[in-house]
Amino acid sequence: MVDGFEFTALTFPRDGAVLDALDISVGATESVALFGPNGGGKSSLLRVIAGTAPRTEPRAEVAYLPQIPYLFRGAVASNLTLGLDEEESDQARRLAEEFAVARLLGKPSDEISVGETQRVCLARTLASSAPLVLLDEPLSPINAASRMEIGSIITRCTSGRGLLWATHSLREVRAFADRLIVLDDGVILQEGPVEQVLNSPVDARVASIFGSP
Repeated sequence: MVDGFEFTALTFPRDGAVLDALDISVGATESVALFGPNGGGKSSLLRVIAGTAPRTEPRAEVAYLPQIPYLFRGAVASNLTLGLDEEESDQARRLAEEFAVARLLGKPSDEISVGETQRVCLARTLASSAPLVLLDEPLSPINAASRMEIGSIITRCTSGRGLLWATHSLREVRAFADRLIVLDDGVILQEGPVEQVLNSPVDARVASIFGSP
């Protein structure tokens, strides 16, 4: 899409118990953060757009990293390039170097740590040329000392594309998002430019989600 992505009346499941007819937009080159408590609907929203939730189909051409990424049995190297074309595979290998996991490519996938698995899956996801990238808590499994560095690489690799990502970190929101959507109980409570939303919560409920008194 030239101007971005529009997703209307996103409902899951059919009775709307998790997502209640949400309308979501992501600009063609915009980074949009989803913020809210556990169980608020962030992961479900990403899954519905990606088409991985039950009885759903992809709403756009996306590269999607779930909250708990999975590596198939076999070498890390084969997992790194799974589903990618030759050019994308080359990019994935370059990102593996940046993410400090290139040394692991010859290892069996079940012998690397959770954080290392996240880095491998991030490299594969970001190497995709899909115009919309969906990331569910991409920095949570990364050691705290590296999160800002990895976040900067994510920002660089999604420059020129849409990015919709879930996080529990207001620090990450401030560092890497253009726009913020506050989501709870499957309903959008507030959205807008990051500092506008953070500085002016629409009500006490949103303020409490941010941790404000």
